[in-house]
Amino acid sequence: MFIGSFDNLPQEWERVVDVIYSNSFDHSQDPYRTAKQWCRVAKKNALLILAINHDQNTSFHDPVGKLSLEDILDLFPGELVYYQNRGSRCGYSEIVIRMR
Repeated sequence: MFIGSFDNLPQEWERVVDVIYSNSFDHSQDPYRTAKQWCRVAKKNALLILAINHDQNTSFHDPVGKLSLEDILDLFPGELVYYQNRGSRCGYSEIVIRMR
């Protein structure tokens, strides 16, 4: 578990993470930088597990909103393993990507 900035992950984590889980990607201040960092630390074939709200508008606390599945796949290249649109009991969509 890591508590800190999405955008400044430790350098020594280069290609060492097997699983990345987040239900707070919408809180990223810079989704492109966040995606770049997460791709940097992920091992080849690591799993990225995201829970996102496709319908969420942007706000001060949630600067990333209205992301489509295609947007996510553009940010995180890899194989889509699982997708459930609004599948959680809170209405979040669940996405699992095997990272390259």
